[in-house]
Amino acid sequence: MFFALSACDVLSPDDTAETVVSLKNTSTYEFNTGIGGDEDGAFIKRPAQHFEESKIIRDSSTGWVAVYKYKPRASFVGTDSVEIETHEGSDGASAPQIIKVIRINFDVTE
Repeated sequence: MFFALSACDVLSPDDTAETVVSLKNTSTYEFNTGIGGDEDGAFIKRPAQHFEESKIIRDSSTGWVAVYKYKPRASFVGTDSVEIETHEGSDGASAPQIIKVIRINFDVTE
């Protein structure tokens, strides 16, 4: 599955947990995890290796939804990947019941 540069994508339960993204080494990619509940969360399980920026943002600029942001190093051309783990489905008294791992494979070109 390929996405437009700087697109925000929302993972639904019907999507696979792995995707491929093509982008230029001067571009930034954002992935909207859809995780925004008070008891829900997202974190980087396995970080990308060739990045200038690789982080999850969850603040007022994202509407309090966890958004992963990736920008490859300017000189990098090749493949990179990241694994994001999401937790959701807590009732407030118990731990989240739905845990997903999302692997994003980057194909970075000039």
